[in-house]
Amino acid sequence: MWYVAGVTEPQTPAKEQDGTRSRVPPPIALFSVLALTGSLGIAITSYALGVAWGSPASRAIAVLYMSPPMIAALLVQGPIMRAPIMRPFGIRLSMNRWFLWATFFPLLTALLTIGLSSLLPGVQVAWTSELFLEFHRAGLSEEDFATFSQEIAAGGVHPVVRILLQGVMFGLTAGLLVTLGEEIGWRGFLYSRVQGSFWRRSTIVGVLWGFWYIPLVLLGQFYEDYSAVGAGMIVLWTVVITPQIHYCRARTGSVFAAAIFRGTLMAMVGVPFAMTQGGAPVVVGIHGAVGITASALITLALIIYDKRFAAEPLMTPSAD
Repeated sequence: MWYVAGVTEPQTPAKEQDGTRSRVPPPIALFSVLALTGSLGIAITSYALGVAWGSPASRAIAVLYMSPPMIAALLVQGPIMRAPIMRPFGIRLSMNRWFLWATFFPLLTALLTIGLSSLLPGVQVAWTSELFLEFHRAGLSEEDFATFSQEIAAGGVHPVVRILLQGVMFGLTAGLLVTLGEEIGWRGFLYSRVQGSFWRRSTIVGVLWGFWYIPLVLLGQFYEDYSAVGAGMIVLWTVVITPQIHYCRARTGSVFAAAIFRGTLMAMVGVPFAMTQGGAPVVVGIHGAVGITASALITLALIIYDKRFAAEPLMTPSAD
C-alpha cells in the first residue's frame, strides 16, 4: 500500500469480500470488456456509415467514443459491485502545484516534439513568424492570408505562442470536460482497481488504454493514412505517457488532474504539425515516433526527480 496526497489507496470493498465477488466477473475484466466493446461498436457504426475522418461528424464520433469507459466504470463500480464511487475515483479537488504540472507536461511535450523534429533530415521548422506564414499560405485565400499576416504583425510574437496559450485555456475548460468522462474510466475506476506498484499500475492501465484506442486509430485518428502502423504506435505511446498522468493523479489524489493533462494534450496535438513541414504523422506528431521519444524523455526526467528530490518517492521500488 502507498500513500499520496493524504489519501490511502482504496481497499477492496467489504461487499466484494463476501459472496458477491464469486457471483460476478472480476471488476477489471468486466470494465475492460464493456469499455472496449462499447467504443468498438461506435467505431464500427462510424465505419459502416462511411463517416469521412477529419469531417465535423468524425470529431463528434471521436468525442462520443470517449463515453463507454465512463459508463462502464460507473456501471461496474455502482450497480454491479455496489462499491463507493467518489473517493476511489478521485472525484475531488485538493489543489496543489501538481495541477499546474498537469498543464505543463503536455506543453513541454509539444515543444520538445518540435525541437526534436528539427533534427530530422527533410523536416523544416517554422522558427520565425515569416516562415510560419509561408507554411500556411497554400491553405488560405489571398484575403485570409492578408488578414492572418496583419494579426501576426499586430501580435508581436510568434504565432505558436498564442496557439499554446489557447491550448492551455482549452485544457482547463472545454478539454477538461471532454476528457473527464474517459478519465473516470482509466484514472478513476481502473487506477483504483489495479493493485501493486506504481509501474505495475501504469503498465496495465497504459496497455488497456492503448488497445482501447486502436479502433479509433484505424478510422484515421492521429495517423491519417498510416493507421495500420499507428495501431501499434498508439499502444507504445499510451504506455510511455501514462506514468506522467498517473504521477499527477497520485500527487493530487484527483481524477481532475488527469483530465486537465489529457485535455491540454488534446489541444497540443496540432501544434507540431502547424510548426513543421516534411514529416509524416507517424514521425513528427505527438503520437508519432518523435512525440513518443519526447514523452519518454519527460518520463525519464520525472523518474530522476522522483528518486532524487521527491520527499515521498512514488516511482522507485522503495515506495511500493
